[in-house]
Amino acid sequence: MKPALKFRFRWALGVALALGALSFLASQKPDGLEKVGEELGFSQRAQEAFARRGWMPDYHFPGIPDERWATGLAGVAGVLLVYAAAVILAHWLSRGKGAPR
Repeated sequence: MKPALKFRFRWALGVALALGALSFLASQKPDGLEKVGEELGFSQRAQEAFARRGWMPDYHFPGIPDERWATGLAGVAGVLLVYAAAVILAHWLSRGKGAPR
């Protein structure tokens, strides 16, 4: 990978991590799907099911008592997971490029 491209990826990752860390500033009001779920009465049932199986239920990192820190850490973890998946996918798609398969 070219050095300039590596710099851009690192810069983009830094910006994404900063935004993920600031996720605790997001509005506490429900988004569109949550609002419809509350109006139609299936929101509570869905939250209970997700809380049993979800890794970070309601965008809160597990085991952190402070809600702001739990939300910020969940944002950072999400950014890192998506970044890792993108790097792995890019590596997998570009391996052997130009070489006969």
